[in-house]
Amino acid sequence: MKTIAVLAYPGCQVLDVTGPLQAFATANQFLGSNGYEITITAPDTEVIKTNSGISLQVDQNFNALRPVDTLLIAGGSGVFDQLNNELLVRRIQLQNDHCRRLGSVCTGAFLLAATGLLEGLRAVTHWRYCKQLATMHPKIQVEENALFIRDQGIYSSAGVTAGIDLALSMITEDHSHSVAMKVAQELVMYVHRPGGQSQFSTLLQAQTNGSSLRGLLDYIQNHPTADLTTEALAERQSVSPRHLSRLFKQKLGQSPAAFVEEVRLEQARGKLERSDIGFQQIAVQSGFSSADQLRRAFTRKFGISPRQYRERFANTVNPGASV
Repeated sequence: MKTIAVLAYPGCQVLDVTGPLQAFATANQFLGSNGYEITITAPDTEVIKTNSGISLQVDQNFNALRPVDTLLIAGGSGVFDQLNNELLVRRIQLQNDHCRRLGSVCTGAFLLAATGLLEGLRAVTHWRYCKQLATMHPKIQVEENALFIRDQGIYSSAGVTAGIDLALSMITEDHSHSVAMKVAQELVMYVHRPGGQSQFSTLLQAQTNGSSLRGLLDYIQNHPTADLTTEALAERQSVSPRHLSRLFKQKLGQSPAAFVEEVRLEQARGKLERSDIGFQQIAVQSGFSSADQLRRAFTRKFGISPRQYRERFANTVNPGASV
């Protein structure tokens, strides 16, 4: 049985601790004695108050922690108070000498970076802090858009829920993709996101950043089967296609065509989950020209085909066409 420990401290983010641990705990439902022992560890305290005010019971004092299989360092606003804790940094270095995997969740990357173990490696943290991490540690190759990264046995993940994606990736390493998918489904995660996928949600970003385009964005999301070419959208917005492209790039960081595809993929994903209609019908109703076009776009975005997605996440399954 592999021991998974999450290092917590005052002011850590509660989901950085409990999210990954819950993924490993849920895996135990399918693994039995071949599963995981999970533990929360912290230096010199029995109870941790997180930055949300929620308190967590500590299982083991980090200063006396036996070697574990995997040690993850939680993030949170309190991490910056720990960077000058030389004893804590040294203990993390010592754990790295014995554990199979060492990693960070969210801003836990700053504490991991303080050990020097990330120098010369690729790493990621919460998008809001990527530039700060790169400035403080110029020898680290900080990748702003990744969800999680593994480089030479050292792991790091982006903000909050990306820690669950990291845990699912580790479960896949330890056991199988099938077990990780069962965990994702049990936790009602719509898909196990690959590490290279951007930590930004296009549709969420559209709601927060696209105010000057709000009417047009609402139209796209409500009419996925309409003519949504850049030219047609520009006419609807009463601007030139070139100006519309500049607006989308400025507000959303992508082209009109890319945003339209994101919306259509979300439409298709919902139909795959909630209906048993055929793939060709789903494609047409979502704005794609054919089931094959849907398959190519869906696989490029999510890393699995519509058929595979339906088999894992739908309530009802229609064998349908082989897409």
